[in-house]
Amino acid sequence: MTLILVPESTTSLDGVWNEALPAVIDELEVGGYTVDREELLEAATEHGWLQKFRVEPGPATLTAAANTSGGGSIVFDLSGERFGQKGLRYGNHDEALWDKLEALANRLGAAHTVVPTIGDPDFVTGGPGARGTFLPSSQTPHEDDEEDS
Repeated sequence: MTLILVPESTTSLDGVWNEALPAVIDELEVGGYTVDREELLEAATEHGWLQKFRVEPGPATLTAAANTSGGGSIVFDLSGERFGQKGLRYGNHDEALWDKLEALANRLGAAHTVVPTIGDPDFVTGGPGARGTFLPSSQTPHEDDEEDS
């Protein structure tokens, strides 16, 4: 999940971070995961900061990174056998969590005028090394729109 701040955004990068990170962790915990709130890694650079958390059942991790470049953005990345294309390969993809994170991205987008996207780092499109990104379902084109293109 990525939240991109734009000039119209109503909250600062810190404000979105302070709301979004606990909300993502809450969604994981409501979904039956345990998030070790003791960071595996915490780092800061001139362009932002990063925190990484252990998620159980695992092995899995949640990485949250803020980038201050441009208007600013926040990326949440879940890695592990239950997430994304890996979960589909292993037959234990957590579709309910995906849906909840998509709904959270939409809520944060509406509340703070940020652009939410949902992506799967394991889904490659657009050539070697490109990452697949999907707009939340409320923002995807309608079938009729695609026919007109």
